[in-house]
Amino acid sequence: MPSGPTVDLHPISLRSARSVLGGGVLLPGRIRWHPEYPMLETMMGLSVLIQAHRASGWDESRVPCWWMYQLVVAGESGSRLVVGDVGFHSPPSAAGVGTPAADPVVEIGYDVVPSMRGRGIATAACVGIVERAWRAGAAAVRADTDSDNARSRRVLAKVGFLPQPDGSYLLERPA
Repeated sequence: MPSGPTVDLHPISLRSARSVLGGGVLLPGRIRWHPEYPMLETMMGLSVLIQAHRASGWDESRVPCWWMYQLVVAGESGSRLVVGDVGFHSPPSAAGVGTPAADPVVEIGYDVVPSMRGRGIATAACVGIVERAWRAGAAAVRADTDSDNARSRRVLAKVGFLPQPDGSYLLERPA
């Protein structure tokens, strides 16, 4: 897998998740946010993820394995800065939605604030989330990107994802 900038994945807190559920916003943690964060995609993705977990019986007492993470990089003067997020769309399933799978497939998504794109952050984030998927038992990781998003397609290719006939990208667990 490619190397690049150091990007730490920090789980979005349940406090922030509950705020989103209540119609509020993502709450800042102890790490400073980039001025462009959170993005609309962050809010929408977290909302969809929470709904998927609730549908699978999540009791909301702890952060689940298949979750969303803030991307933290070194900022000015040694500070830490949240510049985007990466995460799973839902718990694993056979067809990508709804039912648990014997060979779990998970779907991921990622986003980096516009002014920080093109620095290898998304690639490092994808490597990190794929490693989490393998440790948690996923058999494959799926991703979608717009056909005109060449940067995202390059990120997925660098990490080892292969284009599929339906336009998605798939990375199967190494043997």
